[in-house]
Amino acid sequence: MVEVVSEAWEAAAAGGSLGDDHIRRLRLAATDATWRAASAVDLAYHAGGGSSIHDASPLQKVFRDVHVATQHGMVAERTYEPLGRLALGLPTDTSQM
Repeated sequence: MVEVVSEAWEAAAAGGSLGDDHIRRLRLAATDATWRAASAVDLAYHAGGGSSIHDASPLQKVFRDVHVATQHGMVAERTYEPLGRLALGLPTDTSQM
């Protein structure tokens, strides 16, 4: 994530616009980071056992919040398909990206 954002930042700071490759890589990095975060929270949630389900549990709140984030259109699992198509140079509808 840091590498991809740094490269995009440098391109933008140099006065250029971000190209399709920058945008694709930023979306892929954001999607990957979101799903890795959700996976880490899932591990902690399950390790917490039954106490994790209670409203007073910080794990329950974090579990809920991270899974809300995974459903956002910018990072939802469905973004992998158009990002993969772009990476392979296949015709891709980017109107919803």
